[in-house]
Amino acid sequence: MPSTASTSRATWTTTIYFRAEGVDVTTTNKRLAGPALLTNAAATKYTTPASCVTKVQHIHVENPTGSVILFTLSIGVDAAGTRIYDQFVIGAGQVLDQFCLYILNAGDVLQAFANTAGVATLTIDGQELTPG
Repeated sequence: MPSTASTSRATWTTTIYFRAEGVDVTTTNKRLAGPALLTNAAATKYTTPASCVTKVQHIHVENPTGSVILFTLSIGVDAAGTRIYDQFVIGAGQVLDQFCLYILNAGDVLQAFANTAGVATLTIDGQELTPG
């Protein structure tokens, strides 16, 4: 139950303070990564801060080129078993908009890449929840 809220339009960050099971939690809505061009090798796009839990809520990838790209995104160090997208096809001039809910614990990372460097743009939005 929100008890106070503050909004800053300059940074598009909203902070909500609430009490959950006797613990005060600060929830900050924010852009977690990007917009930034993808490389063609796995690279860390976001790391959950210490003493924090992150909710990934929106993944946006734009392919403005005239060619198909293959998009890969992992929770954790990239490997076959950590991929939530594994060479996902995004057509020429197409956009991937995935509204989702992935939970990341302190220290967890998101890694991403495409088969062609410097053409697709990745943006990730979500919330950081911090006790206290």
